[in-house]
Amino acid sequence: ETLAAAIEAVPSDGTETTVKLLQDAKIAEKIVVNDKKNVILDLNGHSVEHEGAFVFQIYNARFHVTGTGSIFENATDQYAPIWAIGSNTDVENYTVITIDNGVTLKGDYAGIFVATDSSGKYNNYGLVINMNGKIDLSQAGTVENYGYCIYINGNNQQMNGNIATFNLNGAKLLA
Repeated sequence: ETLAAAIEAVPSDGTETTVKLLQDAKIAEKIVVNDKKNVILDLNGHSVEHEGAFVFQIYNARFHVTGTGSIFENATDQYAPIWAIGSNTDVENYTVITIDNGVTLKGDYAGIFVATDSSGKYNNYGLVINMNGKIDLSQAGTVENYGYCIYINGNNQQMNGNIATFNLNGAKLLA
């Protein structure tokens, strides 16, 4: 009945599961995608909106947004529609986020906010972000006089192993 319930129902065994929007979704609380879930969210021409800090919090999972539409936080809070978290230990593909062409992320501060890792440090091993869509920061300036397409929190100094990887493949970045 809700987007949150559909994502909650995705199995935690890595089985790729598609959730397709049939209408715009306004959510009251952030939606957490974790526990090795493998979610394909087909926006199907619709939008997902949250009136608060970030829409999706993603860690230890795969999250692929496809179709056409937008994900946006309608708040002035210095966060972003997607909150990404990697691992504190050197693992591969701990959190993989793919945003396809046709998908727009809108935020007042960032499109994707990379938080501290699973232990509260700044390693973020196994974090992979494949950005092929659009980040629209036209709301930027409401809290600060600037914004970030992808904001990385902290001071990550890891240079070896499965370090955080950001692939910008035809991404459109609007400020």
